[in-house]
Amino acid sequence: MTTRCNNECGVSRRVNGDLVQGCWSCGVPEESCRNCKTNYCNEEKHVDIKCWENNRKTCFTSYNGVCFNERLKTNEVLYGCGKCPSKACKECKGNLCNEVVNFPYFCLSSNGGVKECSTSECFIDEDSNAGCASEHNKNTQTVLCNTPLCNTKELFDNAFFCLDNEIDKLNPINLKIQCDKACIVERLLNGNFKQKCGLCYSEKSCKECKENYCNVESLVDKVCFKNNGKTCFTPYNNVCFTERSKTNEVLFGCGKCSSKTCKTCKENLCNKGENFPYFCMSSEGKNVKECPTKECYIARIDEKNGENKVEQYHYDCGKCPTEILDLSYIKTTNDTFLVNKLKKINMTNIQCAQCNNSPSCNSDSFFENQMFCWEKDVNEWEAKKGNRVCEKETCFVGVEEMGLVQGCGKCSDFQNLTKCNNCSTFLCNNETILPTPIKCFHLNPHFQPYKMREKKCDYVFQSCYIARDVFGRAEQNCGDCPKHLKYQSCKTCNKNDFCNVETLLPLTTTTIKTSTTETIPTTKTTSKKHTTSIVNITTTKKTSKKHTTSVGNITTKHSKSSTEPIKYLNNFTIIFIYLLINIYNALFNLN
Repeated sequence: MTTRCNNECGVSRRVNGDLVQGCWSCGVPEESCRNCKTNYCNEEKHVDIKCWENNRKTCFTSYNGVCFNERLKTNEVLYGCGKCPSKACKECKGNLCNEVVNFPYFCLSSNGGVKECSTSECFIDEDSNAGCASEHNKNTQTVLCNTPLCNTKELFDNAFFCLDNEIDKLNPINLKIQCDKACIVERLLNGNFKQKCGLCYSEKSCKECKENYCNVESLVDKVCFKNNGKTCFTPYNNVCFTERSKTNEVLFGCGKCSSKTCKTCKENLCNKGENFPYFCMSSEGKNVKECPTKECYIARIDEKNGENKVEQYHYDCGKCPTEILDLSYIKTTNDTFLVNKLKKINMTNIQCAQCNNSPSCNSDSFFENQMFCWEKDVNEWEAKKGNRVCEKETCFVGVEEMGLVQGCGKCSDFQNLTKCNNCSTFLCNNETILPTPIKCFHLNPHFQPYKMREKKCDYVFQSCYIARDVFGRAEQNCGDCPKHLKYQSCKTCNKNDFCNVETLLPLTTTTIKTSTTETIPTTKTTSKKHTTSIVNITTTKKTSKKHTTSVGNITTKHSKSSTEPIKYLNNFTIIFIYLLINIYNALFNLN
């Protein structure tokens, strides 16, 4: 609008930047107020304009001057009057024109210019492409930065890149973004490792470097398994081991091992021990072989043909075999018979020992310290060496009714042994450890010459006997009196050796006692057969009316009163009675 003024016109810039025009005289500094005395002279161009400064302050600049906004190195915005002090800046004309809300960020462009960006990050890649970070090719090695116009060629030349395995633990990738700190590789206690850009916080298991892709796994120690779920660190080029201990347990650890039952590996956490083998002696006892189970065996091969013979141990995995094996690998002379025999060895008949308590336990010394027993059943003539180790660690030799019994075990394991001894050394259970058998006189009346001799009895006998037949002939031998009835009399003794002397059973021992009663034979009749047997017949005269008759040794008693004098018959009388009885039996059988 226009107003008529009497004296002069005025134009003024208020503190808030608003323009005031009218008729008055300036009472403020000249940069914010001007007076003039011509028509319409109070135009805005005669006063300075204001620009925003930081912290909501303002500054004056000439009407034709500019205001600016600048991105600092800290990415903050600087406000002020005048021209831009850097390329990361924008100018404007007009009062308070530099009041902006979304002031851009600035990056260098590929052609060396400046590019406005919505974020603070800039990039430059290996092909010298540059600009806002959001525009970079992710498959190209790129350097990112976060300050205005930071993406220079010099920045790329001084940058380094790291390996990173955060996505794939086993297959690290080459990071395409530079690292501003350091490349690190860190070994964790569980054996895993990290590769990334960062800083180390553990000296033992972490290494830093500042060259392209320098953070390789070999910079840090690797981890090996130990027992009880623990781990140990060892230099990357060192090894881990897994070993069979002397008790067949599996041992784990770091470093090398020297035993034949040990295996090493070079990878991180490689010694897991899964399906770790057992070990047995092989190849003539000089080497070891891997086995699926802990059992090992050693067999003694003893074969001969005339003067040629093979005496050698055979070693292998497993328990003592019972099948036929081909052992033709055993060296022998050019004896065709032995060579063919070694091709088909029946291992059931071969002395063998097995073990499972330690690796390579099937050694020569192990075999030599094993417990083998003589073995014999009662119905066998001779004992033989046992082919298998006596696991009971005790051998026995005992006497059954029919003969010696030998084997592995204890006497207490058997109920029908009359004599028995235990022992616990190699092939100790021979008959010599039994009590010395009794010695008896031996005489057989049915063989010539009719001459008594001394005899060492078999172990089944514990006594001697002497017997006489009805003719008075003596028989002497080991054992108890025979049970058959061909003998007139018999006696047994066992107090000492050669106790069965003839005086033990004199000829006058068998008697018949006479009395007023008659001799009564013992008679047993079955069907048409009639049998009469008399052993001793004694008749004693008694005064009482009571009488007792016994069968076998027949005695007739009449009282407990005194007995008449006993009259002994001579040998002729005894023989005569014996003949009469036989005649009587023959006549009865005819009827």
